[in-house]
Amino acid sequence: MSYLGSIGCIMAGSGLEEVLETCYGPNIVGHMLAGKSVARALRGHYLVQSALYSILLQPAFSPGDADDDGGLDALNEGDCHHLQQMYESVFSEKDQQFDIRDMDCLSQLLKFISARKVTMIQRSATAQLWVH
Repeated sequence: MSYLGSIGCIMAGSGLEEVLETCYGPNIVGHMLAGKSVARALRGHYLVQSALYSILLQPAFSPGDADDDGGLDALNEGDCHHLQQMYESVFSEKDQQFDIRDMDCLSQLLKFISARKVTMIQRSATAQLWVH
């Protein structure tokens, strides 16, 4: 409870409250950020994290995007195809074996994520807070 309350205190004024209010009522969000409603707070933080990663990863899979990513290259079609196959394999519980090409596409994805975070941190102090 105290950890969730400290997140609420640190993130005050960053927009987290407004984001959570899109899914939860204002009274509930107050309890979530104070650390009182633990289960809801965890679900809410997971939702926010998923939304942020969707925003973070979107340019990796759309090379024609007009957004300036500071020279970051999107993943090529082969890497995207391998990642999609891995995803489908894991969630269909068929073949759990991956070849070395899959590890290369994962390392490319991790490099992209790291570079994108650095770019975002350099652009905005709020992004730096949210990344940390």
